[in-house]
Amino acid sequence: MTAQLKLAFKLPAMGMILALFTGAGLVLAATLVGNGLLADAAQERLHAAADNARNGLERYFEGLGDELTLLAGRRDIASAIGRLGGAVGALEGEAAERLQAAYIGANPHGAAERARMDMSGLLPGYDRAHAALHADLRQMQAQRGLGDILLFDAEARNVYSVAKRADFGTGLAAGPWAESGLGRVVRAALAAEPGAVLFSDFAPYGPGNGAVMGFVASPVHAEGRLVGAVAFQTWAEPIEAILQAVTGLGASGALYLVGADGLARNDAGGNGMPLALKQASHGTASATLDFGGLGWTVVALERTAEMAAPAGWLRMALLGVGFGLLAVAAIISLVFARSVMRPIGRLQQALAAIAAGRLDTAVPGLERADELGYMAEAVEGLRVNARQMTDLVAAERDMSDERETQARMVRALHADIGAALGAALEGDFSRRVGTQLADAQMRQLAGDFNDLLDGVARGLVDTGTLLAGLAEGDFSQDMQGYDRGPFAPVQAEANRATAALGTLMARLGAGTGALRAAAETARRDAEGLAGEGAKQMQALDEALAAVTALDAMTAASSGRARAAGEQARAVAADMAAGSAVLEQAGAAMARVSQASARILGLMKAMDDIASQTNLLALNASVEAARAGEAGKGFAVVATEVRRLAQGAARASADIKGQVEACLRDVAGGSQLVADAEARLALMGEAIGENAGRLDALAQDGAAQTGAVAAAGERARRLEAMLGQNTALADQALERLRQMEARAGTLDGAIGRLAPGTPGRAQRAG
Repeated sequence: MTAQLKLAFKLPAMGMILALFTGAGLVLAATLVGNGLLADAAQERLHAAADNARNGLERYFEGLGDELTLLAGRRDIASAIGRLGGAVGALEGEAAERLQAAYIGANPHGAAERARMDMSGLLPGYDRAHAALHADLRQMQAQRGLGDILLFDAEARNVYSVAKRADFGTGLAAGPWAESGLGRVVRAALAAEPGAVLFSDFAPYGPGNGAVMGFVASPVHAEGRLVGAVAFQTWAEPIEAILQAVTGLGASGALYLVGADGLARNDAGGNGMPLALKQASHGTASATLDFGGLGWTVVALERTAEMAAPAGWLRMALLGVGFGLLAVAAIISLVFARSVMRPIGRLQQALAAIAAGRLDTAVPGLERADELGYMAEAVEGLRVNARQMTDLVAAERDMSDERETQARMVRALHADIGAALGAALEGDFSRRVGTQLADAQMRQLAGDFNDLLDGVARGLVDTGTLLAGLAEGDFSQDMQGYDRGPFAPVQAEANRATAALGTLMARLGAGTGALRAAAETARRDAEGLAGEGAKQMQALDEALAAVTALDAMTAASSGRARAAGEQARAVAADMAAGSAVLEQAGAAMARVSQASARILGLMKAMDDIASQTNLLALNASVEAARAGEAGKGFAVVATEVRRLAQGAARASADIKGQVEACLRDVAGGSQLVADAEARLALMGEAIGENAGRLDALAQDGAAQTGAVAAAGERARRLEAMLGQNTALADQALERLRQMEARAGTLDGAIGRLAPGTPGRAQRAG
C-alpha cells in the first residue's frame, strides 16, 4: 500500500515518524545510558570495596608470612628445635604420652589457660629447653592474635606448642593427624625451599575440638641444613574484622572471603555458606587473593534494587523532554519536505528520458551545491557512462575475437614445445616444433627452438661417435661441419688429437715389431754361439788334429758375434726412436687433455647460458604476471623456455660427465706411454751392454784365430778362453731373452692402448 503513495506525502510522514522514533530512541538511550552510568557507578563501588578488602587481607597475610619467616630464620629457634627434639628423643617410652601427661594432664590451668605453664617439673631435660623459649613465643601469640605457635623437627614431630592441644608431641608424618590441614602443610614446608611460606585453608581441626582453623608453615634451616619447621595457627575472626572495616557499600552490602569450594570463610556459623542464592538477587564484584600456595576470591555483594533506585526519577524527566522534541521535529519535517520534493521531481523526469535511451537529455540541478546537486551530478555521470559503455561494448566485441585467435596460437605453441622438450629429456632430439604460426614473433621463437635442438643433437652425436672410436682404437674418424659456434674449437682439437694418436700408434707398432724381430734373431745367434762353444769344449782333446777346422769355426763365431753386435746396436737405435715416438705420444695425450679441458670450459659456458636463460624466463614470467590477462600467453611461453633451459643444463651436465670420463681414459693412456718409455730405456741399456759383450766375443775369436798356429803349446790357454766365451755367450743369451720379454710387454701395452695398430696386426698374422 505504501508503494502507491507519492513521495510528497511519504517524505513529511517519514519525517514525523523518524522524529517520533528519534525522540523515543533518545529517551530510551538516555534512560539506558543513565541506568548504565548509575549501574557502573554502583559496580565501581563494589569493585572498590572488593579491592580495598583484598588489600587489607593481603597486608594481614603478608604480615603473618613476614612474622613467620622472621621467626623461622632466627638462629635461637633452630637451636631450640634441636634441643627440644633431642630432649623428646631422650624420653623413655612413648614420648607423646609422657609430654601430654606432663603438660596437659598435670597442668593446673584449664584448657584455654594451658599456655601459662612454663615447666612441668616432671621432665627436667625437656623443661629446661621449654622454659627458655616459652615466654617469648607466648607473648608473640598474644600480640599477633594467633591460636597457637608450633615447632616441628625434621621428622614432622611436634616438639613444642604454645596452646598444648591433643596434637602436642605427636608425629604428623603418620598417625591420626597426618592428613589434617596442619599435617599436610608441615610436610610441605619440610620439603620446600628456605624462606617458603605455605598455607592450609580454614577447616575444622580435630585437636581444636572441631573449630575452624587455618595453618601457615615455613621451613627452618641452619647452616644450609634442614632443622625442622615452624607453624602458626590462625582464626577466621581477624578476616571478618578486616572485611567489616571496609566502607563504601550500601545498607545491604556485604563482603566475603570465598575459597575454591565456593564457601565463605568469614560466615558467623563457622562452617562456610553458599553465595549462589544471594548472587541471584545482588550485584557482585570480586578480586583474587593468593597466599601460601592457595587462592581465594574476595566477593562484594549489594542488593540490585538498592543499586537501581537513583534511576527512577531520571526516566520521568527524560520522557517530558522527549515529547517536546517530537513536536518541534514534526513541524521542521513538513517545511523540509516541500523544499526537497520539487527538484527531485525534475530529476525523476530526466532519469526517465535517459532510461528511454535519449542520452542527449539535459540534467537539471547541476548548479546546486547541496545533496540534490550531487544527485544531479550522479545522474549526469550516469548519462555520460551510458554513452561510453555503448562505445566500449562495440570495441570489446572486436577485441575478443583477436584475443581468442592469439590464445589458440599460444596453446598450440605450448603443446609443441612441451612435446619437443619431453622428447629431448628422454634422449630423442628428432621431435621439432611446428612453425606454421600467424604471429611473426611466435614463428621466430619456434624456429630458434628447432635450431637449438638441431645443433645440440648433432654435436652430441658426433662427439659420442668420436669418443667411442677412440675408446675402440679407431683413429680414422673425425668431426666435420662445426666451423663456428661452441662446437668449432671442440672439432679442431678433437680432430688434431685423433690424427696425432693414429700416427703415433702406427709408428709405435712398427717400431716394436722390428724390435721384437731383432731380439729374436740375436737370441738365436747367441744360442748358436753357445752351442758352438760347447762343441769346442768337447773337441778340445782333438784340437791339435783339427786346427784348421777350429780356425774356421772361430772365424765364423767371431763374424756372428760381430753381426750380433751390429744388430744389437741397430735395435738400440730403434729403441731410441721408439722412446722418441712415445714422448710424442705423451705430448699428444697432453694436447688431448687440454682440448678436453677447453671442452669442459665450453660446457661451463653452456651451463651459464642455460642459467641466464632460466633467469630471463623467470623475469619474463614475473612481467607477464604483472601484465595480468594480456600476459598469460607469454607467461606460458616463458615457462616452456625455462623448462628448455633446465633441459639444456642437464644435457650439458651429461656431456661434461662424458668428457671427464674421456679425460680419465687419456690420463690412463699417458701413464701407459710413460711406462713403455721407461721400459724402452731399460731395454736400450741392456742391448748396449750386450753389444759390448758381443764385440769382446768377436775380439776373442780373432785372437783365437791368430793363435791356431800355436794350438799345441796353447791348448790349455785355448780351453780357458773357450770357457770365457761360453760364459759370455750365456750372459748375452740371458740378456737377449730379457730384451725379448720386455719387447713383448711393450707390444702388449701398445696393443691395449690402440687395438688396431699395424704392429698388433702383424703379430696376429
